[in-house]
Amino acid sequence: MMGKVTSPSNLLPWTLAVAGIIIVTARNPIVPNVGMADPHAHVFADESRVYLYATHDNSPNQSGFGMRNWWQWSSPDLVTWSLDSYVFPNGSTPGLEWANTTSNTCWATDAAARNGKYYFYLSAGSTRVAVVVSSNPNGPWHDPLGHPLLEHGEKYNPPTQIRDPGVLNDPITGEYYIVFGTFNYYIAKLNPDMISLAESPRFVHVNNIWAGQNGPNVTDDKPFLHVFNDTYYLSWGAFYGISKSVYGPYQFVGTFIDPSHIEPDFRMPVDPTKPWYKQLDYKDRHGAFMQLHNQWYFSTNDLSHSADKVNPNSYRDTVFSYVHYLPNGTIASLEITARGVNEHNATAGWIEVEEYFKLEHGSKTFCDDSGRFEVTATQGTYLEYHHVHLGWVEPTTLFLRMRSEILTNPREVLIRVFVKEQGGLKQSVTTCSFDIGGGPKYAELACNIGVLPSSTVLLSLNVLSDHPSNTLFLDAFRMSKGKSASF
Repeated sequence: MMGKVTSPSNLLPWTLAVAGIIIVTARNPIVPNVGMADPHAHVFADESRVYLYATHDNSPNQSGFGMRNWWQWSSPDLVTWSLDSYVFPNGSTPGLEWANTTSNTCWATDAAARNGKYYFYLSAGSTRVAVVVSSNPNGPWHDPLGHPLLEHGEKYNPPTQIRDPGVLNDPITGEYYIVFGTFNYYIAKLNPDMISLAESPRFVHVNNIWAGQNGPNVTDDKPFLHVFNDTYYLSWGAFYGISKSVYGPYQFVGTFIDPSHIEPDFRMPVDPTKPWYKQLDYKDRHGAFMQLHNQWYFSTNDLSHSADKVNPNSYRDTVFSYVHYLPNGTIASLEITARGVNEHNATAGWIEVEEYFKLEHGSKTFCDDSGRFEVTATQGTYLEYHHVHLGWVEPTTLFLRMRSEILTNPREVLIRVFVKEQGGLKQSVTTCSFDIGGGPKYAELACNIGVLPSSTVLLSLNVLSDHPSNTLFLDAFRMSKGKSASF
């Protein structure tokens, strides 16, 4: 049994315990000051839990990147996290004894699921990639090969250092691919066994790289692939390119990081002698994109809260952000905040509707008129928000900002508001009737939803009835203590 680790008082309100015991955190970084780095989050078939595969910065007193193991975490809601398993290169992981020489360079990882098994891909040092397998997403793990899956990057043309694997389960072709490399990226289709290649790795061309941490015309390590609609996205840290083929060529787009969208507490010092793309806000944003319940997220390294005392920026944290795509397929600038994701303060102003945990029978859309994102809803649309903090258990009014597509007389819209005690059984249900007109302007409408069951609740909105052809555009909501004066 592993013992419990007590969190320092200045790190509250989170608590830490090791494998198998829950870790609770209510903000970014998701689990601060434990050295969680290079996060790749995944959702597998049942969508009941998010599994995060990461590296482990060894100590806040380390000099440089010292990582002696890999670890795997999970969460049911992106707020409550638990540490499930480790992989060690010191002989305690069956079959991985060969990696013992890289015991301080357990570098970046990724994972995939196929045919009832789970595959954890590991950078065994800077030049080799291993794979370990389990019948469960949280281990225990073993190496079925007993040797590297990928090595000898010096023999490639052009050569590369083989590390930082990224695995894509391609929703377009149904195939699985692995991308890897440093400055020169390669990609290969995986065989159904997921521990061998179906083809020789192919060089990935990225055109017109006009910016990046390493300067123009240069990528980095940490490649990652994801698909949105029918477009492939190849990202490396804060920068990315797009293609209509998984093999490329990829056209460089730019970055999804904008310092003006980063809260001050998460900003890094600015060096006026360097161009914008070499600033620390863009540095080491190793991370991954993930979709869950029709919402996209990006998990990434964050240096702003590093507790490293010897070599600053070598002891890292993980933060999560929502991801929104613009109509042209580019990625909108991410918001990096202390609040993080799936955590809402209903008393601090409007909550953006597009920051939902779950969406069914609706879509997230960009509103050209306001430059905002909204949720397009019709009869049957269902939205869910977890960890909505109120601070009271009293009569409450819900305010919903929305507009309607129909330009005729005001229509009645029925929305069922379901509120449940977070983690408990108490609940309340109210059906709100809103009279809404049509046109591009939002209306702010109120509904008394009664005494809520707790000060922290799960909130869901369900559009019950309206004109069958009418489309609603939901923008934001907030809650207020007491009954609305309009009732």
